[in-house]
Amino acid sequence: MGWLSKVRSTIHKDKSNQESAGEANHVEITQVDELAVAVVDTEEQIQTDTTTKEDKEDKKAKKSKKTKKERKDEKESEELELDASFDQEPVDETKPLMIVSGVERSFQVGSQKLNVLKGINMTLYPKQLIMLRGRSGSGKTTLLNILGGLDQPTEGEVLFRDHPFHLWNDDQRTEVRRREIGYIFQTFALMPLLSAYENVELGLRMAGVPRHLWKHRVRHCLQLVGLEKRMHHRPFEMSGGEQQRVAIAKAIVHRPNLLLADEPTADLDSQMSAQIMSVFRSIIDTEKVTICMTTHDPTILEVADHVLEMVDGKFIKQI
Repeated sequence: MGWLSKVRSTIHKDKSNQESAGEANHVEITQVDELAVAVVDTEEQIQTDTTTKEDKEDKKAKKSKKTKKERKDEKESEELELDASFDQEPVDETKPLMIVSGVERSFQVGSQKLNVLKGINMTLYPKQLIMLRGRSGSGKTTLLNILGGLDQPTEGEVLFRDHPFHLWNDDQRTEVRRREIGYIFQTFALMPLLSAYENVELGLRMAGVPRHLWKHRVRHCLQLVGLEKRMHHRPFEMSGGEQQRVAIAKAIVHRPNLLLADEPTADLDSQMSAQIMSVFRSIIDTEKVTICMTTHDPTILEVADHVLEMVDGKFIKQI
């Protein structure tokens, strides 16, 4: 502060010596005063910036010194906040998550009525992997669309957590899908110009999750599917199996209770299919989600809790 005191002293001396010089000198004195104010403001700004930088460094140092327990507590706090942001009721694992009763679906094709689903009855419980097995045209995808609220039955009931899902309008079903149901399409359905991280993040944007929770949740989901080192790659830079795992991470990022997958292994080789099934089992344990998927691949049936075989729109066998 010594040099600043000298500047101020010089300015005041000049001002007292030049008071008798008239209006011409007054302008110069005013300019000198403005210069002094600018100098003071500059020094104060420097001090403020220095303090801010020191505060940031202190916070960073404190963060690095956090114990393992403190980091765990922080993670649990974020998870609770994430749950609260969806305003979801806790799931009772002893009660059915979804009940399908007498569901039929028909379409009008010209002058004829095409019956695709014929009296479907099924019950989905929490933390289970259910497979719908059947040939193309057996009605698997149509049933999956009804379970996810993308379509409505012609006859019958669909109860999701005791709510009449089949009676809700499009807006109500869309809101449920954004918060409580995840969907994995056979074609991956990724945004080609977005990275894996950004594709997964999109699920949280749509669900209305607070922004400060995104980073931790997105990284956690990509880590679950084994893509933490590929999160900044775009879909065209990834293999088919990697793209499918990004699609899985995107489908679970908003913590759904039900995950629907339409033939997720159809375009993958046997090794990749086994990896996807391993990811599904891991997700059921860690995310406490129910998975219902369609398939015609007999090599993956052994990992399922239940297998329902469909022929011509009806279940003919349950394994």
